[in-house]
Amino acid sequence: MRIAVVGSGAIGSYYGAHLAHGGADVHFLMRGDLNEVRRHGFCVRGKGGNFRVANVNCYNSTKEIGQCDLVIIAVKATSNGDLLDLIPPLLHKQTMLATFQNGLGNEEFFAEHFGAERVLGGLCFICVTRISRTEVEAYNAPMRSLHCSRRAGSIAASLTILRSNAGASWYGTFHLTDCRSSPGASVLPKFWPMTVCVARRWCSWMR
Repeated sequence: MRIAVVGSGAIGSYYGAHLAHGGADVHFLMRGDLNEVRRHGFCVRGKGGNFRVANVNCYNSTKEIGQCDLVIIAVKATSNGDLLDLIPPLLHKQTMLATFQNGLGNEEFFAEHFGAERVLGGLCFICVTRISRTEVEAYNAPMRSLHCSRRAGSIAASLTILRSNAGASWYGTFHLTDCRSSPGASVLPKFWPMTVCVARRWCSWMR
């Protein structure tokens, strides 16, 4: 399975590095950090494990990456308009798009422009940051930190393929829910508890 990561900040780098460390074929879209990551790789540390990915496949355009089976989208939602040009070179007929973004409306945006049958909505229950151009640190990385659902059709077959091809780190990195999802399924039921949790934490930090 060939995986692209579009948005190699804290979230994209963390999950992409875990998949690459587990043996998956991962390709990162990068801009300013490209040369540093090519020279030094990625280091992930903190809760959830410490490791280094020495040889990172990274590029400054999606045309260089080419077609992939899964595209992890982790850019800020305010940049979604740019994705209309960035995503098409990554697509073949069965490519899935997994959005690991903040805010509402992302699933609908990708469904409208690229087809609902491609879209996996994701929520990341994790505290992680880029502490340098080549280092990611996780402050809170539960064993099951990601929840996904699919908007259209059954996701059981596609997730079975993901599990079998993403390497040993898959179980520790991704917790995939709603495998018998019906058309129109969404991560929204889990979004609001997460929003309340984040708001409560912010309020406690501001005191």
